[in-house]
Amino acid sequence: MLDKSKVKLKSRAGESLAETLIALLIAALALLMLPQAMAAATDADIAARKKSIYYDNPTPSTGSEIEVVVNGFTIGN
Repeated sequence: MLDKSKVKLKSRAGESLAETLIALLIAALALLMLPQAMAAATDADIAARKKSIYYDNPTPSTGSEIEVVVNGFTIGN
């Protein structure tokens, strides 16, 4: 298989029509699926925000203002 790759690299012949059409088909399918993937990710983000306790505040947050208080916790003796 490696020998065929070397021969193809050294060859001056171009890609075949079938190879070019398959590459275009793959690119077209990827471009068609991209908006659907973005919409699904947005829906998942909205659902996660509704279930999360960190997004109760309607204003956007970086998480730096969240305070964690631990009572009765000691380390060591």
